Amino acid sequence: MTRRHALLLRSLPLLAECLQTHENVYLAVPGFAEQVTVFRRLAIKAQLQEQCSLRIDTELPIDLQLAREALIQACRAVSGPLAGWAAVIGDERLRNQVNSTPDELRAIGQGLIDHARAIAAIGRRTLPQGAGHYGVTKIALERLDQETEAFSAAVGGFPGALPSLRTASDQLRFFLRDVMDPLVDGFLLSAPGFCAAYRQARKGKESTANDRDSLQTATRDTVLSA
Repeated sequence: MTRRHALLLRSLPLLAECLQTHENVYLAVPGFAEQVTVFRRLAIKAQLQEQCSLRIDTELPIDLQLAREALIQACRAVSGPLAGWAAVIGDERLRNQVNSTPDELRAIGQGLIDHARAIAAIGRRTLPQGAGHYGVTKIALERLDQETEAFSAAVGGFPGALPSLRTASDQLRFFLRDVMDPLVDGFLLSAPGFCAAYRQARKGKESTANDRDSLQTATRDTVLSA
């Protein structure tokens, strides 16, 4: 579970409460109300997947866990210097492509094999271009190849044991970013209290009593003046 996904999941009850509390504000906008239904469906999927991820990680065979952790370390030994070099030369696209936390790598399940091979390919391509100056080495690349094959063999012995655990959370995160967040801006003038409550919930923060009073007052005044 990545920190980003953990924050997202922590915000779900707050978002659900916010949308329920301010339902009278957005029900007059059919398209928004439809997307609230989509949000609720995606939220349930993400929460169920979180429970699945916790169960799967505790049930993984020890050989598979060890092979995965060894590959993650080998990946980071190459991707770390690559990401640092990319930052130095200002290649943000490359930095984002190679920079992953251990939790993010665990969450992609068997996709870790393809990811590791992609990191190795980037490392070999950029080694003579300057990445070697920042710590990418042939030895690290060879170790990455070895650990990739070892993990691939371990996965082959336990088919289906490592499904990707990112899909539902990522789908929800992109939905909130690309759909709900912009739609909420449509209420900035007509219901600023709703917008403020939504933004606070998105940050995973509980409203204080003073915050709730001010938000409710703003919303009530807006509804009365409409």
